[in-house]
Amino acid sequence: MTTKNKNHGKNEARTAKYLEKFSREKVIKFLVNRDDPVIFDVGANNGSSLDEFKEWWPNSYVHCFEPQEECWLELDESATSFQNNGSVVVNRVAAGSESKDNVTFYTHDINSGVSGFNRINMSSRDSIDLNELDKEGIDKKEEYGNTLNHEREVSIIRLDDYIEAQDPMI
Repeated sequence: MTTKNKNHGKNEARTAKYLEKFSREKVIKFLVNRDDPVIFDVGANNGSSLDEFKEWWPNSYVHCFEPQEECWLELDESATSFQNNGSVVVNRVAAGSESKDNVTFYTHDINSGVSGFNRINMSSRDSIDLNELDKEGIDKKEEYGNTLNHEREVSIIRLDDYIEAQDPMI
C-alpha cells in the first residue's frame, strides 16, 4: 500500500470532521444575525443559492443578479416559488463596481457556472484539465477550446446605484 492510499482514509475522515463544524450554512448563519436579511445573490446562476437562502431565512429579501441567459429559466422557476410576498427580485444583469452597457461576457459550454468577464486561457499551465488534454493531442485540445469563450454583450449595474434606486425597500 502506498503512502497516498494509506492517507486517503485519514483525509476523508478529516474532511468529514471539518464539514461537521464548518458547513457553508453554518458559516453564513454565523455571519448573518437577522431573521429577515437583505441578500444580494451576485452570479445567481440557476437559483440553487436562492433556494438555500430562502430555506435558511424564509423572511429574507433576495436580489438576484445573473447576466447569463442560459440560467434564466431555472432561476425564474426558483424565484417564482418564493414570489408570494415579493421577497425575490431577479435582475438579468451583472453586478459590478460601475454601471456599463455592452460589456463583453464569456460563457462556456462546459458549465453554466463557469462564466465571467475574463477569457479562459487555453495556454495556461495552471489547469489540470488542460494539462491532461495536452497528453491526448492537439485535436482534443482544439475540440475543447471550441466549447470555451463564447462572447456576448451584457449590462452591468453598480450595486450602489441599484440600492439607491430600490430605496426605501433596502
